[in-house]
Order: sequence, then C-alpha cells, then structure tokens
Amino acid sequence: MLPATQDDLLVLSDGTILERHQTEAIRLRVSSNLSLEQIAKRSGYDSKQGVHGLLNSPKGREGMRIAAQQYLTHAGVDALAGLITLSQSSKSDKVKFDALSKLVDMAGIGQQPGETQPSRPAAGLSISINLGNGESSPPTLDITPSNG
Repeated sequence: MLPATQDDLLVLSDGTILERHQTEAIRLRVSSNLSLEQIAKRSGYDSKQGVHGLLNSPKGREGMRIAAQQYLTHAGVDALAGLITLSQSSKSDKVKFDALSKLVDMAGIGQQPGETQPSRPAAGLSISINLGNGESSPPTLDITPSNG
C-alpha cells in the first residue's frame, strides 16, 4: 500500500488517527456494496473477520459515522455543482428554471427565519411577487396560469 498522508486518514473525535487499512475498510463499507471479504482484500486485511471486528468496535462505528458524513458532504457538493451546470448550460428553459428554483430553495433565499417551504401546486407554475417596501400587508402580484 502507498504511504498515507494524515489528511487521507480518518480522525476520530478523541484525536485518534485510524491506520490506512482501517480507513480504507470503513470508507469502502460506507460507500460501496462490497462484501466484507471483498473489503478485506481491498483494504489489506487478512480476513473478513478482521474487518467485521473493526466495523463492530466503538472505533469502527465512530469511523463509519465520520466517513458517512464526509461521503454525503461530497455527494451534496457534486449535486449542487450539477444543478449549477444545468442552470447555466441546459438548452431547455424549463430545466434551467427548475434547477435555479431548486438552488434558491436550498439556499433559503426569500424565506423568513422559521418559515417553511410552501408546497408547489400539483401542476403548472405559480409565482407570487411581493411589491411592498416592508409594509405590513404589501400588495402582491400572483402569476398563476389558469386551467382554461
């Protein structure tokens, strides 16, 4: 195996740095559908029992929690990048609009603190534009296509 840098290894909350083979086994368990035997071979364990012992230990459970968090964070960044790409380069205006709408929703732009996301109508598009300047009940422009 190649020598690992500390940045590549999982670090537990108590400062314990997992070894390369432990980190690899945990990351494979979190991010793949490989069997314990396959994980053992890829990560340098002699048998699947060694992997099983690691994954069921307190150190292994914490490592899996940390690895899952890292994996999901990376996947979320990839999803955002995909939405940004769609919003900028799609040939379909609907796809661009949907991607931009999702990005705005995810960013919470236009929501007041504690406000929940309103549900979208079952069909069509509904847009409400607040025309007020901080008034208590400002005029609102509602652009909702009619069904007729």
